[in-house]
Amino acid sequence: FRLRPESPGLLFTFAGVTVFLSKYKYNLIISAVLFFIAFLIKQPFITAPLSVFIFLLYKKDKKNVVMFSVVLGGLLIVFFLIMYLISGKNYFNNTMISMAVNEIHPIKMFFTSHGQVIFKYTWGLLLAFIPSLFLLYRNGRYNFLLFYFSICLIWTFYSAGKHGASTNYFSEMTILLVLIVAIGLGISDTKNQSVLFLYYCFYLLRY
Repeated sequence: FRLRPESPGLLFTFAGVTVFLSKYKYNLIISAVLFFIAFLIKQPFITAPLSVFIFLLYKKDKKNVVMFSVVLGGLLIVFFLIMYLISGKNYFNNTMISMAVNEIHPIKMFFTSHGQVIFKYTWGLLLAFIPSLFLLYRNGRYNFLLFYFSICLIWTFYSAGKHGASTNYFSEMTILLVLIVAIGLGISDTKNQSVLFLYYCFYLLRY
């Protein structure tokens, strides 16, 4: 993904995820700012902040839901107002409306194009991901990543169905898969580690 906005967008997205999962005093505020920066770089990177919002609702953490929403929502409102004052409707027309006119056929694109690429280059990663997902669910400490994965999977499948979409649409999902496999290796027993590591080596050997 060199020379594309995905790289810095992914950097700030996963920096926001890392801060959110940390025990910093102001982790929600900092993560909201990082997600906001990621959005400025690449507008489709919305699954991480959406996952945080839904996860906090699931935890019934009303105070933090409000705090996170106010910070991120406030930054977005201020930004959109500034862009409207500067460019009128041009910002919205160029970055939102014009990017949404392409036809979207997720199922057709997956079976005729993207699916073949995914299975060709990431089959080892996908094999390691399946037991890793089970280990994360059983562990219970990483419930947020399960929320994040579910939402990211849905959004990636839909957005990559846009006519003209390329494999860069799978960048966030790919990093999340690697992250889940890495955590699975860390929390599994010796037997499971051997199996996961073998699958993961298959993936790495592709390159």
